[in-house]
Parts: sequence; structure tokens; C-alpha cells
Amino acid sequence: MARHKMTLPVIYAFEHAGMADRQRLEAVWQTDDPDEKQVAEAVALIESLGGRDYTRDQARDYRDKALAELDAAGVVDAGALESLRGIIVGVIRA
Repeated sequence: MARHKMTLPVIYAFEHAGMADRQRLEAVWQTDDPDEKQVAEAVALIESLGGRDYTRDQARDYRDKALAELDAAGVVDAGALESLRGIIVGVIRA
């Protein structure tokens, strides 16, 4: 946030914010060096607009698709299969 990165939760929040919330987010976003209070307000807005939940849902969806693709790949070596599953689940623990 303080670095003005447009991450998925931020993009989602901007897309789903009403006029007042969008203006509040934009005000913080346009501040070169937002203070802790401004950052906390923006984070709370992103949370209340569902940005974090949406991002978690997307991560779970991609994780589940990756696991399904792994199952469909027909990996014969059980140890390798479990290692790959562990990597996928370890990276996306949403």
C-alpha cells in the first residue's frame, strides 16, 4: 500500500467501491508518503470491500485447478506426486 502497488485486493476494492469509498482510497493512493493512519484506513476499506476475501478465493481456485491438473497428468511415482502436491499446497495456503 505505502508503495502504491496495484495488487489484486487493491484492484478489487477500487472496482467494487462506492463513490465515497473510492474517493477515500484515491486520496490515500495519491499521497506520496501516506502516514500510518491513512494506510490503516485504506487497508480497512480494502478489507471491508472484500479485497482480501476475493484474493483468497482466487488463490484457492488456482490451487485446486493446479491439483486437478497434477492428478490428470498421470504422475506414476507416488513420492514425486506427493512432493508436487506439497509444493502446490505449501505455496497456496489460502
